[in-house]
Amino acid sequence: MSLPAQSNADAREQHQVRDAYGIAFLLVLVSTLTGGGDRTSIGIVLWLALTLATLVAIVRRLVTYRRVNLQLVLGLLTIHLLIGLSFGLGYLLVESRGIAAFAQGSQGLSGCLYFSYVTLSTLGYGDISPVSYVVRALSVAEATIGQIYLVSVVAFAVGRLGGSIVRSPEEGA
Repeated sequence: MSLPAQSNADAREQHQVRDAYGIAFLLVLVSTLTGGGDRTSIGIVLWLALTLATLVAIVRRLVTYRRVNLQLVLGLLTIHLLIGLSFGLGYLLVESRGIAAFAQGSQGLSGCLYFSYVTLSTLGYGDISPVSYVVRALSVAEATIGQIYLVSVVAFAVGRLGGSIVRSPEEGA
């Protein structure tokens, strides 16, 4: 009886791998068609596609958890880090296209990641300022997603925590 469950898991994993390749292909195609066909842009697009595919795979796995445990908590933290990485790569992709993304000049990978995590946490030091409309829109989306994610994660974890509490017979069901 364990064979069908194993084959279902294998089929799910194959679908996830196929989805990752599909996303990577589409992102490379869009990048190439819009003039970003150089190696740097394609590398960033592939890295972004793999990051997003990993994020989706982790989310799919975590929604199956019924109890709060270490794996769930680490998975939720990983999702938060991958969201920041994804936006950082998005900012880097804009920079690689020759668009003036930030008022302080080109930031490179470390600067884009720094700006991303500062934005995701809505900390906002103000030392790096977006000037491109694309980067401005991405940073607003990132800050909004960061806040919604934190609220959703707390609700999700508390919901799972409430479902795993075992009540004594005196307390009732």
